[in-house]
Amino acid sequence: MKVRVYGKINLSLDVAGKTDRMHVLDTIMASVSIADVLSISKAQSLSVIMDGADGTLTNAGKAARLMAERFALPGARIEIATAIPSGWGLGGSSADAAGVIAGLSALYGVAAAEEEIEAIAEEVGSDVPFMVRGGCARLRGTARGLTRLPIPRGEVLIAAKGKVDTAAAFALYDGGAGGHADCERAARLISRGELERAVPLLGNALTAAAEILNPAVGEGEAIMRGCGLTAVMTGSGAAIVGYGTAARRQEASKALTAAGFDCRTARFTAGTEIEDQPRR
Repeated sequence: MKVRVYGKINLSLDVAGKTDRMHVLDTIMASVSIADVLSISKAQSLSVIMDGADGTLTNAGKAARLMAERFALPGARIEIATAIPSGWGLGGSSADAAGVIAGLSALYGVAAAEEEIEAIAEEVGSDVPFMVRGGCARLRGTARGLTRLPIPRGEVLIAAKGKVDTAAAFALYDGGAGGHADCERAARLISRGELERAVPLLGNALTAAAEILNPAVGEGEAIMRGCGLTAVMTGSGAAIVGYGTAARRQEASKALTAAGFDCRTARFTAGTEIEDQPRR
């Protein structure tokens, strides 16, 4: 069987606090049409191959082990072909883990409550429960704080040059290089299908930290804004998302490409798709 898992963008991201183990995020996420494809088949042992290399120690490998242990699955061969750029803040490793969970559930007919699947997903990463299904949602803290929202319509421009180290970005944020994003008001508008009205409220609390680590983040934002787009970083960087008309996105894409950025146009999408159902 095949599973198509989509990357996500953070329309807005705020740091709501910190525990002993991690930062507590308040974020609005949406799936976009940049996808990895997983081919999964039954086997007597468990193997994960990512782009032809051993993927045992990846998030996808961890998800596979957790699923096999929890539901006593005999094994599976999981091959992952990646197209979600690494280091952009699009959640590629989380998407792969989510695809493994959704794919193994379908392949073996796992009968489990949504809460049980979410608990396994959350053990891999805080955004994995969202990505098992995808779409659009606000996440506050843990999977228990996941609130589904209507999927926005339209397209965005995504651009990046270089990468940002996530741990270093949070360390700088803790040191004072931080900001604030109003996810509450933005989520209220998106829940009513009013993305255009929400766009001016979108932001990312980690932007200042990311710009210190990778000045191209600020450069990309400036180019987008110079072309009339609203620019918001996704995740901890390094990708910037541009919101605006098709003409302005096209103008910005040309300017960004000339400045050495990798650009993608993506549409909002419903999320994870199981393309080939297994025969039982």
